Amino acid sequence: MEHLRTHYTTLSHARADQLLYWRDRLSALVDLPVTRAGIAEGFAGTVDAWRVGDLAVSRSDADPMRQDRTIARISTDPLNYFVFHVLLEGEMRAECALGPRGRFEQRRPGIVAMDSNQISRLDRAKCRVLLMFVPRYLVQSVIPDGDALHGRLLEFDAPEAALIPAQLLALWRALPSMDTEQAYSAIRDCALLILAAFGRTSGFCGDVRVVQRTALFGHVRRYIETHLHAPQLTPEMVLEASEMSRPTLYRLFEHEGGLAAYIRGRRLRMAAATLSSQPGRPVSEVAYSLGFQSAAAFNHAFRRAFALSPREFRAAAEAEKVARAHRPRHWMAVFSNG
Repeated sequence: MEHLRTHYTTLSHARADQLLYWRDRLSALVDLPVTRAGIAEGFAGTVDAWRVGDLAVSRSDADPMRQDRTIARISTDPLNYFVFHVLLEGEMRAECALGPRGRFEQRRPGIVAMDSNQISRLDRAKCRVLLMFVPRYLVQSVIPDGDALHGRLLEFDAPEAALIPAQLLALWRALPSMDTEQAYSAIRDCALLILAAFGRTSGFCGDVRVVQRTALFGHVRRYIETHLHAPQLTPEMVLEASEMSRPTLYRLFEHEGGLAAYIRGRRLRMAAATLSSQPGRPVSEVAYSLGFQSAAAFNHAFRRAFALSPREFRAAAEAEKVARAHRPRHWMAVFSNG
């Protein structure tokens, strides 16, 4: 098991190189828009991190910045990790597309859960943030419906989260003196503590009813995935196949913005993946294959969801493939000392 400590800072670089250096260091994970004015102003940013096996934790002190995980990036460079942003000082604004939470601002200390395989934009003021990188399998061992965590906020004044700040600070202080097994166990324990708090506050785990709800949700979601290409896939079709009451079924998808919104979102994500992986396939054919009644309806829904037309997205995805060839091969290169 690899056990690596990382430290890097922009402050050792010339002012004109600082923002570009920061962008390149984080490029394996996120996109950071860069402007000429931003380059001229310089950028102060420092990261200290520990990576142990498939877990990682880092502390970042940085000037204001924006970081994106776009649909083009996700479609060509998926990551099966959740990133928990623990805001220690400062403010942060987040946007999560295709979700009912949409936009929110975090002004008080707390934790934001972000799924790297879902669209996001983070606008961070000058702040201090601790990041915990947790693989999807570990998240789903506690919260089977892990996708629903994306964009959720857990404030430290919630009773379930009261112990987390002290545990995180103790972890950070102790990591330098730990061996590999101790470090892995300690990071994992903190990750499980955070997941348990999210699970209890969000109602995603904790009692028999939650287990039943999770099982039902998984059953219905699998049915939807199997029938995404069926034009007749509608909430009514799902209701009939599920043999549930309408209120029960609809409650399962409240946190997804409703059943119809969930079906539409999954179809659009499937469309994006197809447009990226099959660049020669006509857009209209992709639209009809996923149950859209017309190319115009598909174009409208796609643009509304992703702020790009299907053709614009396809061009962005092709550009992303080219850019990916110049990035580190693995996202954990963010934690390298090279």
